[in-house]
Amino acid sequence: MKINEIKQACIRLSGRKGDWIMGRFDNYRTLLKDFKEELEGLSSKQSNEISSARSRFKESALPDELKSISAEYAPLLESSRQRALARLDGVTASMRTRNEGKFVQGFINTNLLEKMNIIASANIQLTEAELKDIARDCMKSKSDFCCRKLLDIAKKSNFKMTLPNEFAANQVIDQIHNQIKEIIQKYDGTTQHDNLTTGDMVNIKLSVNGRFIDRLEQRYNESTVEDITISRVDPVKYYREKQKAKEDIEIVEASDDLGISAKPTGVTSPASQFAKEYSSQIQQGFNVNSEIE
Repeated sequence: MKINEIKQACIRLSGRKGDWIMGRFDNYRTLLKDFKEELEGLSSKQSNEISSARSRFKESALPDELKSISAEYAPLLESSRQRALARLDGVTASMRTRNEGKFVQGFINTNLLEKMNIIASANIQLTEAELKDIARDCMKSKSDFCCRKLLDIAKKSNFKMTLPNEFAANQVIDQIHNQIKEIIQKYDGTTQHDNLTTGDMVNIKLSVNGRFIDRLEQRYNESTVEDITISRVDPVKYYREKQKAKEDIEIVEASDDLGISAKPTGVTSPASQFAKEYSSQIQQGFNVNSEIE
């Protein structure tokens, strides 16, 4: 097993409480694997019949027999491709749905924005954990404007923060869709190749095993709206680079997978806990004064 395959296995086995976590592109892996096995099975049967015909038929009768075998298997091979293409369309449509409707065009969550404006005006640098907490609120708010505001707050706290978005995720989905589609359309049913095999077909034969999916899945993990990517930036180095550059610096980094959901965490912050206890004390004092009167 190669290193990247081991990494993928570790990712899928690293769920909480021992749960199995499917790779986001496992449906693509399964689809390609099933297509490869089916097409290779048909191709192998066709090759066996051709070999048998060559040994049984005279040279004069062989062309007609080979033509008959080809006519028999051509629709079977084409049917296999069409089923795989239809299945591919379904998988891709499902993947794109996962990223749809996360943000409302032009919508501003005023309550969250007011909170973020207060934080920004306080001029206090936030920690990584605090930024991630606000990021979760931004992702749940459906407000792209609030997400952009958070990026500005993070930069002032000397963090380079990237928030996933639908466009970037769909770009990766389109890439894997097109690559698998080309394999389905062109793969001839055998991974064997020689000096006469074209470079295009060699790439198809090498790609049919699906190893390229790992790389694209990692890119998708960094783009999908289910994840947040954040990394620490040295402030001296960052601002030195900013002064040299004429345009904004774009830093692309691998992200930690961070599941985002709309469910409340149930965690009470120290500030809110203090406010709750203080309110309780005030209420108790009020009750005591009422009894004295």
